[in-house]
Amino acid sequence: MKFDELNIDERILRAVEDMGFEETSPIQTQAIPAVLEGIDVIGQAQTGTGKTAAYSIPMLQKINPDVKKPQAIVLCPTRELAVQVAEEIRKLAKYMSDIKVLPVYGGQEIVRQIKSLKAGVQIIVGTPGRVMDHMRRKTVKFDSVSMVILDEADEMLDMGFREDMETILTETPEERQTVLFSATMPKPIMEIARKFQKDAKIIKVVRKELTVSNIDQFYYEVRPKNKTEILSRLIDIYNPKLSVVLCNTKRQVDELISELKGRGYFADGIHGDMKQQQRDRVMDDFRSGKTEILIATDVAARGIDVDDVDVVFCVPAIDIVPVVEAVKESDVNVGAENLYFEESGAYTGEISPNMLVDAGVKYVIIGHSERREYFAETDETVNKKVLKAFEHDLTPIICCGETLTQRKQGIYVDWIRMQIKIAFQNVTADQAKKAVIAYEPIWAIGTGETATADQAEEVCAAIRACIGEIYDAATADAIRIQYGGSMNAKNAAELLAKPDIDGGLIGGASLKPDFGQIVNA
Repeated sequence: MKFDELNIDERILRAVEDMGFEETSPIQTQAIPAVLEGIDVIGQAQTGTGKTAAYSIPMLQKINPDVKKPQAIVLCPTRELAVQVAEEIRKLAKYMSDIKVLPVYGGQEIVRQIKSLKAGVQIIVGTPGRVMDHMRRKTVKFDSVSMVILDEADEMLDMGFREDMETILTETPEERQTVLFSATMPKPIMEIARKFQKDAKIIKVVRKELTVSNIDQFYYEVRPKNKTEILSRLIDIYNPKLSVVLCNTKRQVDELISELKGRGYFADGIHGDMKQQQRDRVMDDFRSGKTEILIATDVAARGIDVDDVDVVFCVPAIDIVPVVEAVKESDVNVGAENLYFEESGAYTGEISPNMLVDAGVKYVIIGHSERREYFAETDETVNKKVLKAFEHDLTPIICCGETLTQRKQGIYVDWIRMQIKIAFQNVTADQAKKAVIAYEPIWAIGTGETATADQAEEVCAAIRACIGEIYDAATADAIRIQYGGSMNAKNAAELLAKPDIDGGLIGGASLKPDFGQIVNA
């Protein structure tokens, strides 16, 4: 069935189309109409079968954007899954700018979450423990909640969340719609369903449909003592860029990490005993390619979705067309070094956004320090260019930074905050989430001087806080903040290890043979 055959809001259909989906999966075909109807639903489906969209699409359609209170709660077993689900809901709500989604989970500063809740959100995606925490603090009210989703309900039970789940369900309005998704249906799940659902419709994907169609699956019967050896041989034979290995227990995860590292593999892992900061570090290393093999328990691995590191070459205008052609079959994107904020006119020598789009450009640098210094670009013209870039679906890389004098005067944070606030005037939160901010201390560009990792982190953290003030915590978390002050192969790893530095804007070092070390740092 095609999505446009369902009774779905036109804005959601546009978002679905942008995501590249045309036909519904089996679970979506059955679940979307049922949830739209308003009845309680029990859905049995494996991860990867499209169940997130199965409940998110009708959920979004039911949200009243005029009510700035939580109207839907999605409970997930892990932080990783909560973050991923929230992001997918945001993608589906791409053209519904009045709907706010907030992930809440342990390990993240709760004050930031509280501020976002006070600002007004309609959809909360969270782990049961952190949702309960907000309930105890009275920082969230459920009086407007009309829908509760239990995602991966069996895993939440396995992780000991049954009491929290039942408390949350008890505290929400009795007339709510309750939707439950689970890969398996053990007795405790059915007990929760009977207790908190009314005449629930059961939707079960048949066995042959439980796996994802575009994945080839093989299995080998081996003796336990030979597992590591066989795994190593398979890795050597197929040489995958990134691999995920699932284990039944935390102990097995730790033992396998040790064994693979001893064999020279770049392996690391996550499980429930690790602190959130440790898990975040491991996942960041895996996404960047620093760790090639991720070993996890099944629970910890729920929701893992990894994209390779993004590489964008911003080249002089005269080189755009040949570079776009040269990287056509690769994962490399091409950006421009500048654009003009007018569509057309007598602006000899300037490049319009339409020209860049026609040439195949996806990114554009705006407000580089050299443009500001030598070509008199102002914060206001930067803002005009940012708005024009978004209008043409170009991702702006917005530069900001301070001079040595401003740093010595102690006004550098205030100066950069002003640059950011003006640059993002009239930019929507959804647009801001796609933007890239590049912090480039002017005193450290081409001088051989480099901000220390702590100095760079201080400013990047202040930028993220500023974005949070302008929009909300979710937008601040989503936006990419790069460091652009003489990053090189020697200092890249230390800089990129900082929590608020998401990448680098590389200048001269990109022309050197060891540039690859920066990309893989």
